[in-house]
Amino acid sequence: MRWVTGLLILGMVTMSSCATVRGWRGGERDGSAAETSATEALDTSVSEQESQAQLRRLVDEYIARAEADRKSNPDRILRRRPYFFREYSEYPGRAADAEIEMTAQDSRTSPFVADVRLERVRYATRYHKSRDAARLDENFLRDTGTETLNYELRNGRWTRVGSFFLAEATEERVGGEWTPVQRVLQRDIAVAEPEQGWFGRTWSRITGR
Repeated sequence: MRWVTGLLILGMVTMSSCATVRGWRGGERDGSAAETSATEALDTSVSEQESQAQLRRLVDEYIARAEADRKSNPDRILRRRPYFFREYSEYPGRAADAEIEMTAQDSRTSPFVADVRLERVRYATRYHKSRDAARLDENFLRDTGTETLNYELRNGRWTRVGSFFLAEATEERVGGEWTPVQRVLQRDIAVAEPEQGWFGRTWSRITGR
């Protein structure tokens, strides 16, 4: 009987020790999880502030590049197939004046997207079929409005994924002054249809097309 009693006592001591170890380990795990959660929340808050500051710096660089391009190459010819035209832009404000709307996403690699709205003044000529015609055109139209830049935070860095310019007013230079355009100006040049030959004209009369 003594050996049976000894086994029972040994079993009770072992179970008590295991419970104590499990409790200690569980408490350590719970405390560590709570600390990690608090750290992640803090890092997210700091990350959002730093991300917005980084975004404003990028917008400032974007405006600076536009101004540098305008000054270094004022006669630059742009092409939008199949046409040629001249265009440059001015930004009355800076990034500090921009309206930024950040939206959180449920993604570790891309936690935020943002829309940045800037005041923009765009000067552009009408479209021309040839580069020389565009170079000689000094009749610029002035569009005043808002440009929206779309950004996405990817792996800690902002990437511009798109942009959109909404012109609220269009003006043309008349008598040395900017005058509102009263009608919608067709900037694209209509493509002339090829001249029909004798057979084409005859076939058109027969078919009525």
